[in-house]
Amino acid sequence: MNLKIKLIGGMFLVLIVSVVFIVYGQIGSQAVQDHSKSILNNTYPALEKSNQIVEIVRETTENIVNGFDSTEDHDQIKDEINNIKNNLVNFHLIFNSIVDDKFKTKLQIIKRDYLEYSQTGIKVLESSMKENADDIDSEKIFELTKRLLDNLSDYSNSKKNQMTSELKNIDDQAGDFKKLFLNVGWFLILVVLFIVTVVLLTIQAINGLVISAKFLAEGRLESEIIINRTDELGVLQTTFEHMRLSLRDHIANLDNKVQEKTVEISNQMVTLQNTTDVLEHSENKIRSIIESAFDAIIMTNREGEIEEFNPAAAKLFSKSEDEMIGKNIHDSILQDEHAHLFNSSVKKDFLEPTHVNELIETKFSQDNSENSFWADIYITVVDSGNKNISYVYFIRDISERINATIVEKNLQKQLLEASRHAGKAEIATSVLHNVGNVLNSINSSASAMREVLSNSRLSSYHQICEIITNNIGNIGEFISTDPKGKVIPEYLLKLSDVLSDEHEHLNKEMERVTVNINHIVEIVKSQQSFAGHSNVFEELQISDIFEDSIQINKASLDRHGVEVIRDIPGDLTYIVDRHKLIQILTNLISNAKHALKHVETDKAKIYCSAEKMSNGSLVMQVRDNGAGIKEENLKSLFTYGFTTKKEGHGFGLHSCVLAAKDMGGEMTVESDGENQGACFTIILQPNDILN
Repeated sequence: MNLKIKLIGGMFLVLIVSVVFIVYGQIGSQAVQDHSKSILNNTYPALEKSNQIVEIVRETTENIVNGFDSTEDHDQIKDEINNIKNNLVNFHLIFNSIVDDKFKTKLQIIKRDYLEYSQTGIKVLESSMKENADDIDSEKIFELTKRLLDNLSDYSNSKKNQMTSELKNIDDQAGDFKKLFLNVGWFLILVVLFIVTVVLLTIQAINGLVISAKFLAEGRLESEIIINRTDELGVLQTTFEHMRLSLRDHIANLDNKVQEKTVEISNQMVTLQNTTDVLEHSENKIRSIIESAFDAIIMTNREGEIEEFNPAAAKLFSKSEDEMIGKNIHDSILQDEHAHLFNSSVKKDFLEPTHVNELIETKFSQDNSENSFWADIYITVVDSGNKNISYVYFIRDISERINATIVEKNLQKQLLEASRHAGKAEIATSVLHNVGNVLNSINSSASAMREVLSNSRLSSYHQICEIITNNIGNIGEFISTDPKGKVIPEYLLKLSDVLSDEHEHLNKEMERVTVNINHIVEIVKSQQSFAGHSNVFEELQISDIFEDSIQINKASLDRHGVEVIRDIPGDLTYIVDRHKLIQILTNLISNAKHALKHVETDKAKIYCSAEKMSNGSLVMQVRDNGAGIKEENLKSLFTYGFTTKKEGHGFGLHSCVLAAKDMGGEMTVESDGENQGACFTIILQPNDILN
């Protein structure tokens, strides 16, 4: 059995017996106490008061007897009558104070007999004082007296028997307590003996383990450890035996391991020497790089004392390395104008740079103004551990670059005039780009109409007419009897349906061509805003404008297998410039289609959505799951001339931004990177005057 279970079980058993014993003792002592209280509060007082009643009855009897003996002395009789009445009052007081529900009936009989006895006595004594007094009925008085005394005796004996019974109960309970205490005492002694036995056996096993541990410590690994228990100590004995065997095996193989370790340490020493040689070589290489570096490199400790000063620094500041080593950089190289690079004035002994790992452009002044120069300074921190911090200053002379900047500013002035002329070219380019998008749609419509006309069934109509002409003389007989003539009416009906479908398709393509031509006209007109022409705003259904823009690109979208998913409320209207918005959406859908070139056909999707916000603004989005946009290209995407397409010119998105601004709105783009798709958002604000 588990040792822990034995000990805990024994203690738990003692605890349970103790608790039961305490509870039983409390209950038993409470019962004895209740019996004692019952005797003190009820039985004993009732006996005492019954004795007082017997005494009152005795005095009443003496009063009656004394009254009989004094028949000639009326005063004496009156005194005896008064005494009987006083006894009657006292009887009532004592009787009413007795609380005894068990013998309540007997008490009521005693009360009744006494009242009858005392009243009879008073009547007899009062009658004896009269001259013609009746004879005294002594037998009745005697009978009442005997009956009253018998009832009192019976009540007194009942109370004595009750007291005797309750005292016996108390004695029995005391005997039960004595037996219980004796049994519990023997039980606790047995439990304690059991626990002591378990502890002694455990101590004996532990002593055996101590001896085994001493043998193991002394290296006496041949002495087998006896395993004679199945509890935790048995597990510990087993563990010690396994440890003894393991130690014996390890010691047996220790020489081989020591030899192997020696060889390993020797190899590590060789590796360490090689590493030291590599580090020395690397240090020499770094030293060579610092010595041959084009930039000035100065290394200082935390206090600013110069520890490295390469030849480029010596040349730049016209000071030798020996001259500068050990000097403070704030006193010898840096000036007051460099104070912003540190936490406080450069005159302090301990300064910490505030622009670490930042390229700062600053000016260095030498002894005379002719030797002053501009330089880029880059400060980095080298932490060697143990709070050993050094600062490395990389300084590059940029005087030539500054001079070039001055020249560049002069050239910018010359280019400013040229840019004005380029603006005119930009307008023309924008017109050509947007017109090109629409012409692509017109070309697609023309190809569709050409295909319908080339495959038209009109030639079949001419053949039927030729057959009818050849048989015009007997046309009725030909149609009713000839096999070819019989099928002509049905064939003409079907041909009529086909030609009607062709006519409807051609009409739709012509309407689309007309819409696109009108859009070209509006594109040209919209560019005239630079010459003072105003925009044309009207309230339109946004879903219709999206559909027109999709239709312009439909042929190309179908050819590339691109699915367009729409999320545009059918009842959404807004005041916009129709042709400018079509221009924007057409460009965005066309660009999205190009971005999906390398996406599988069944996965290429364009998502078009529009929503009117609570503040009255209109938000439209064109999103694709195509090639995405690099992060570095996002800022330049709307710049005139910027493009990521080989055949692109950088005009489309730039013109879209201008069109959005011209309608009082803006356009933004978002992309998580390459192959993550892109989302273009147009936000138009409500125009109070137009609304």
